[in-house]
Amino acid sequence: MVKITMPNKRHEYDAKLADERIKFCTKCSMCWETPKSRKEKTYLKPSYYQSFPSYGKPREMCPQCKRENTQ
Repeated sequence: MVKITMPNKRHEYDAKLADERIKFCTKCSMCWETPKSRKEKTYLKPSYYQSFPSYGKPREMCPQCKRENTQ
């Protein structure tokens, strides 16, 4: 007997959200995201990912590199 599993729609939605939120820094070559608190609607400290695929991610300088550029 072969068990057929249907893809979970929540996982597909989470992956789409990650693709929209995670960006690739053009200076330090790391992927990063600024998570947003759902309750307070405020931005939290950015998270950085060293070994993360950057294919298809928007290219934007991360906040840390922007700060270094202005100083």
